[in-house]
Amino acid sequence: WLPSALILSEYCSRQSVLLARWTKVPGHQTTSMTSLISLRPVESGDLPILFTHQLDPEATRLAAFPSRDRDTFMTHWNTRILGNPAATNCAILVDGCVVGHIGAWTDASTRERFLCYWLGREFWGRGIASAATSMFLQSELARPLKARVARHNFGSIRVLEKVGFTRVGDDAITLSNGTPMDEWLFVLSGPDSPVETNRD
Repeated sequence: WLPSALILSEYCSRQSVLLARWTKVPGHQTTSMTSLISLRPVESGDLPILFTHQLDPEATRLAAFPSRDRDTFMTHWNTRILGNPAATNCAILVDGCVVGHIGAWTDASTRERFLCYWLGREFWGRGIASAATSMFLQSELARPLKARVARHNFGSIRVLEKVGFTRVGDDAITLSNGTPMDEWLFVLSGPDSPVETNRD
């Protein structure tokens, strides 16, 4: 199931959630800070922000995915992502500011549907990824929906488990720089989508 651009636009423009954070200020009582999280379709003007996010070395280490130079990044996004009718992509906004993106894409060879997201490092640890993923899954209805994550990326593993994904397998891969890495496969299944586990 692939949502049309019109359906996605209408969905992303009206979905938002209030996220309360509790902050301890030295010498004061614990206070609550509320942020408005929303989704909308990724726009070309968002790409410079998303480009900067993927330059962070700690983010690329956890994602086990190398950063791209500006030209390569822009070409990839404009042709393979924004130009791909089988891909769905939303910008994640906090109080109106772009802090990351979330989407789903279909593997051309296996026809499997995968979830993907990337959040700017400065916005980690605030519940934004979990809230945005939960919102996105209300419009991305493909099941089973899969996700791959490096086994050392504990933050993303927690996000997936929080929104209902189940770990079903392991895979050993080699990164582009020759580094071996273990990946875990997660699946979100619908009521009529039995999942086979393989944890060899």
